[in-house]
Amino acid sequence: MEPSSTCQIHPGQPLMLFCYQDKASLCLKCVKNHGGHQILDFEDVCKQVITPNLKHQREAHALRVESINNDINEIQGLMEQVTHASD
Repeated sequence: MEPSSTCQIHPGQPLMLFCYQDKASLCLKCVKNHGGHQILDFEDVCKQVITPNLKHQREAHALRVESINNDINEIQGLMEQVTHASD
């Protein structure tokens, strides 16, 4: 199911904001139901939430790939040792 760009509570109202505490997309009319919550516009969500998370995930994947490559190199070295030992 594709996410909607309009509010299901207030039909026709565009979802322009994001409630950080509830992790919910909001229209302007929904904001009053999230009093005291941190409300961000979608551009701020990208800057403060999505981009840092993607950066962290990318770094974690890069470390994992490096670890796998090290393991591969170690296995290849062991295979060469076994091959030379059996000659």
